[in-house]
Amino acid sequence: MRERESRVVLGILCLAVSLCFTGCSAQKQMQQKIDRIERGLEDSRKVQAELIARLDSLENQARSVTGKVEELQYSQNYQIGGDVDSLKQDLSRLQRRIPPPALVPLLALEEDEAAVEAFPPEAARLFANELTRMRTGNYRDALPGLRSLADSLAPDDLRARARFWAGIAEEGVGNNADALRAYHSLAQTFPTHPRIPLALLRQSSVFVRLKDLNTAKLTLQKLIAQFPNTPEATDAKEKLKRLR
Repeated sequence: MRERESRVVLGILCLAVSLCFTGCSAQKQMQQKIDRIERGLEDSRKVQAELIARLDSLENQARSVTGKVEELQYSQNYQIGGDVDSLKQDLSRLQRRIPPPALVPLLALEEDEAAVEAFPPEAARLFANELTRMRTGNYRDALPGLRSLADSLAPDDLRARARFWAGIAEEGVGNNADALRAYHSLAQTFPTHPRIPLALLRQSSVFVRLKDLNTAKLTLQKLIAQFPNTPEATDAKEKLKRLR
């Protein structure tokens, strides 16, 4: 009986030892798997860090290239813009050397070409373009811009000059009645403007062209009376002598 119990106890001990070794082996295998997973994660983190570093480097290079391209574009645009402005200035100087048609009063034209820079940029650009058309005798194309300026919110001085040149342009295209209206409007709206004496002198010429000599004489007499010390008054006196 005792021998049987001893065998049972010994079997239990062997089983326990076997289970202990089996459990230790399984635990060891599990730990090895965990270690391998951790090493894999560490390797993945290293690879990820390297990729991020490379991406940052590429982004920096891209920004650098973009900056250089923008700098180059700005430089080219600035140079091209400067060249275009220089060409425009040269062209403008050449155009001013072109003698205008007899209808266009040269002194008044040169004075207004010089006065352009004193006006607001956009209005000045338009006025300069129309004066260039007047210098080349392109009256019909000059009229819309001159009319627009005359009726705009531009400074009074510019509006008065534009209205005067609109009268000249109307003469140029043969619209005598519209020319008279332009000169009359100038005198009514801006009675003290420096262009009034010349406008009255031109107005008298239109009346002569229309065979209305009496009104032409009255206009010249008005010019002499209101602006006696002007060059236009001197011209008006000579013109009156020829009309008598």
